[in-house]
Amino acid sequence: MSNKTVYLKSLLMAIIMLPMGSYAQYTPLSQQLTDISKEMYRNGNEFYVLVDAVKDGILKPEKKLSFMFINDTMSFNNQKIAGSMHKQYSNKMTQFMEKNNDGHTYFMAIYDVPFSMKDILDEHSAFRTHAGHSKG
Repeated sequence: MSNKTVYLKSLLMAIIMLPMGSYAQYTPLSQQLTDISKEMYRNGNEFYVLVDAVKDGILKPEKKLSFMFINDTMSFNNQKIAGSMHKQYSNKMTQFMEKNNDGHTYFMAIYDVPFSMKDILDEHSAFRTHAGHSKG
């Protein structure tokens, strides 16, 4: 076998193995969003639902966002969530509010939430550290 063949085989193996070696250190964005949402929920931060909506493809991060939950109706920027996702999100907010508001589950309105991927991923951002419904 020539040196050129050995070199090419070695290079090919390195290219094939590189993604496998780095995969263990890489966490997919959907998993990061799931982990962030769970942490925010545990901390009483109602913005967790916005992280879920990004993960589920309902929302794209914007500069500012408003959301409302009134009598089992969930809306983002004055647009009701469409289809089967509406019931899922309504249930999420009802459970959150029962846990954090002593059973008060029928109304929440939040306006002008800072909302970008940077805000979501930065654990020190106002978005992530908001504790409007913390029982602490």
